[in-house]
Amino acid sequence: MKRQSTPSTFFSHKSRKISYSRSQESVASSSVEEEAPPAPQDSSASTSALDSTEGVVHESPPPPVSEISPFSPLDIGHFVRSDVSLDDEQRYDALVNAWVPGEHYKFPKVQEQGRSRAFQHYYLRTWSWLTYSEMHGGGGFCKHCILFAKSESSDRRGHRVLGTLVTQPLNKFKKAVETLKNHAGLQYHLDAGEKARQFLQCYKDKPSLDVRNRLVTGREQQVMKNRQRLIPMIKTVLLCGRQNIALRGHRDNGLLSDDSLGDSKEGNFRALLRYRLDAGDSLLEEHLANPKRNATYISGKFQNEIIRATGRLIRKKIVNEVRDAKFFSILADETRDLGKLDQLTMCLRYVAHRDDQRVLKEVFLKFCDVTDKTGAGLARAILDNLKEEGLDVRDIRGQGYDGCSAMSGRRKGVQAEIRAVVPQALYFHCASHCLNLAVVHSTDVVPIRRAFGVVSSVAAFFSNSSSRVRSLEDQVEIHAPSSSKRRLKALCATRWVESHQAFVTFKELLFPIVRCLEGISQIPGDSGTGAYTLLNTVCNFDFLISLYTIESFASLLLPLSVNLQKKELDIFGALRIVDTVLSVLKERRGEAGSVFSGVFGEATKFSDSIDIEIKMPRVCHRQAHRENHTVNSPEDYFRTSTYIPYIDALITEFTSLFDDTRNNAAKLQFLIPKFTIDSSYGDMGEIFNFYEADLNCSESVLRGEFELWRARWIEVPRDTLPVNAIDALNSCCDEEFPKISILLRIFATLPVTTSSAERTFSSLRLLKTYLRSTMSEERLNGLTSMLIQKDVAVTPEEVLEVLALDPRKLDLVL
Repeated sequence: MKRQSTPSTFFSHKSRKISYSRSQESVASSSVEEEAPPAPQDSSASTSALDSTEGVVHESPPPPVSEISPFSPLDIGHFVRSDVSLDDEQRYDALVNAWVPGEHYKFPKVQEQGRSRAFQHYYLRTWSWLTYSEMHGGGGFCKHCILFAKSESSDRRGHRVLGTLVTQPLNKFKKAVETLKNHAGLQYHLDAGEKARQFLQCYKDKPSLDVRNRLVTGREQQVMKNRQRLIPMIKTVLLCGRQNIALRGHRDNGLLSDDSLGDSKEGNFRALLRYRLDAGDSLLEEHLANPKRNATYISGKFQNEIIRATGRLIRKKIVNEVRDAKFFSILADETRDLGKLDQLTMCLRYVAHRDDQRVLKEVFLKFCDVTDKTGAGLARAILDNLKEEGLDVRDIRGQGYDGCSAMSGRRKGVQAEIRAVVPQALYFHCASHCLNLAVVHSTDVVPIRRAFGVVSSVAAFFSNSSSRVRSLEDQVEIHAPSSSKRRLKALCATRWVESHQAFVTFKELLFPIVRCLEGISQIPGDSGTGAYTLLNTVCNFDFLISLYTIESFASLLLPLSVNLQKKELDIFGALRIVDTVLSVLKERRGEAGSVFSGVFGEATKFSDSIDIEIKMPRVCHRQAHRENHTVNSPEDYFRTSTYIPYIDALITEFTSLFDDTRNNAAKLQFLIPKFTIDSSYGDMGEIFNFYEADLNCSESVLRGEFELWRARWIEVPRDTLPVNAIDALNSCCDEEFPKISILLRIFATLPVTTSSAERTFSSLRLLKTYLRSTMSEERLNGLTSMLIQKDVAVTPEEVLEVLALDPRKLDLVL
């Protein structure tokens, strides 16, 4: 079948396609159509992270991450090739959205005949077709000629080969103005400009300007009808994707039968189509009445195309929102899925606009199958995938990972590798992981560690048997009918809230647990033996006092764990609630005697209810395996051996684990109004030096803005001052404080936790199950995006526009 035309058919065609955002020189690392010969690899180009299903094997090792050049994906230099073909969307982006240097961008200087010269901003203002590229050594290019001029041309001056401003940059500036004026008068440049104008007009109004619609009567109506025929299939796939409904069954091939019940082995997709037919969907009925066997568009292949198109649309909308925000942070984590593949999840944190207010957003971008799990390999995967989606990696301002060496290593970790490319990308250790580590490290106190083990063993004992679960529920109904808890919670290593909640629940159900273990211990066999052993452990005052001690702090750490996982929290807010908890811990430590008396009293009251004797271990001259304090009472002993060591360990861990975040925040806090009023511009020196490239101004300009910013808040009551970056940003007028606004946007973007990245693993486990443990990355990312990003609206018409880009039996191109 003859290939369908698009607006770009007015211009020259080539045999290869590129994706300009795949890598630094995406032209060299682009995906090639199957019928085209492999493109030679440019030695300076970085290796892209290709889909694992493509079966591509790199013959040579990838370059070091530090050598990956962070050029903008929309730098016009990506298109400077004579043997590539762009689709309409790429041409439009290159014409309208090409990267343009900022007003204060400093062009590199070159030496010409003993003088220093450079590209000038007024060149860009004078010639609208001119744009600057940092690639190919840096220089000016004519975007019209790059995109639309032929490789060779002839005019009244004779045969001409394209050169400066088309295949080579304008990087000699002694006669730059003369060169630009001469180029503006060349015939091939004028022709290219006219083609650019026609393309933009055709792109914006495709149906009315398409030549085929003018020549073929009724074609536009037929195309609209064809597009409507595919709407039911697209809506059905979107429904299944949003609701996490499996699409396919065991028999999903062939035409859709007229039987309303259908084949019992068919999947949900075909069942839902049959349901639409029963509901009177005339468009679907007409489409399926007399279809060609190779053009029904209900196959698994077409479902995958819809999923892939939807995923790309969702990611594109997210990327456009991130581009508007400019600065963003990357949150990443890695896990192994059910298909035994190592999946790297990537989430973005940025400032967005909603109802005339700025809000913080953390969104899932995509999964990436990784094989190289070293710091360099993971960093390369992150950077390549960000470029593939069209994001400028130079705008990364924060990194959020867990504390494993591959991610956080100061020399060869991911954060170090990315900072070698983007020095402003500050690394922050996930605050939730820090809290979890603080709790884990505090278990070095022996009685506390034993209590953790007992709680875990008892929870496992009950969860391993349905009859034990029912027995516990019956005891709870008898002895604690007012409790909303009916089952014990396990100590989860990743769900931090559950770990704290487990101790709260265990204490609340302690009496029913004891009565249930007493009953089970009377049963012969392994269950009775296990219950008897656990009963003796639980009915020990050493365990009880440790449990009550842990629970008294778990009730304090539980709200902290919940608050740290909020997406709208910034580092200043996080440190504020951490410092609040730390101050409470220090206060309890200072009043350890009176505070522990309450804890000891609760434990004593419960021990009396189950007839447990309260006594101290014997004291000997030399003890190696337990605390050996010389005290006068059990309360003094347990306060000295359990309570005080545990609270000291928590204070030490809270102080040390949050130190890096606290130090980074201390350098940035001077623009938060709460701290601004007590600061001077001298405190801003380090900030100005670090973010000088983002500010693009002299130090005196920032000084003036800071003084005005401080004056604005000096008379405002302290209790009404903004205390975090996002509130300060919403109180900042961009026109009045442009540089302050930039810094506040960066500060708000800095990550707090990787909770958003961790949550995507829950979606991964829902999608990759034992029923379907293998699927392509495109399908996985499309389904995950639909499941997680439900607030990103995607219409069937938008999906159709993407599907229409590929040749089909049905004419879908307006």
